Amino acid sequence: MCDCCSDNDNKERCRVTAAFVLEVYKVSMGTLLCVFVAHNCPDTDEECSVVESLTLKNNTSTLNVATLGMNSSTLVFVFALYVVELARENWMIRTLDIDPEFPDAYLDDVAPPPVLHKLRAWNHRYWKSALLASVFAVANVAVSAVFLFQNFRGSATATACASFALLVLMKLYASFQRAKRDNAEQRARSAFMTEDCSFNVLDPDYAAAHK
Repeated sequence: MCDCCSDNDNKERCRVTAAFVLEVYKVSMGTLLCVFVAHNCPDTDEECSVVESLTLKNNTSTLNVATLGMNSSTLVFVFALYVVELARENWMIRTLDIDPEFPDAYLDDVAPPPVLHKLRAWNHRYWKSALLASVFAVANVAVSAVFLFQNFRGSATATACASFALLVLMKLYASFQRAKRDNAEQRARSAFMTEDCSFNVLDPDYAAAHK
């Protein structure tokens, strides 16, 4: 096993990093729909390449410019959500720990007020980020669908659009539901671990350093 994953905190960070790399790929495909979904270039009536789509070559219509702008804005908001998730996750890994012997609510009994206050701040920030990203993602799918319908290239366009959009929408739905619950209940559920984990005790290293 690599040195970077030699203790519990770093093992958690390694798992989170691996999950994040996969999510970056999915988000790029799922937000830049007018780039990665097969469609025709109106000026040539041939399939647009990724480079042509990104540079607006052979298609400078208002709708295309607006769609690419919406795709790019959505990508920024979704990445902003990921930044918040990663920062929140790193704070929880550094400050808290997971003990399956105790319920999620046990954290309320063992965490000092400053830790609970910080958790509330992270949860509120997480919820706002998830809400904004979700709103932009839904609007992005709607705008992209109009653009792709006007430049339709058979079943490949519809299939790819639906598949790529679902990559992001399913992720954002899960993030929004988790953020909403954690903000309401003040819990510390992990956003990246495959199993449904909640940080419910203080990290031993943090507790020892703040005695």
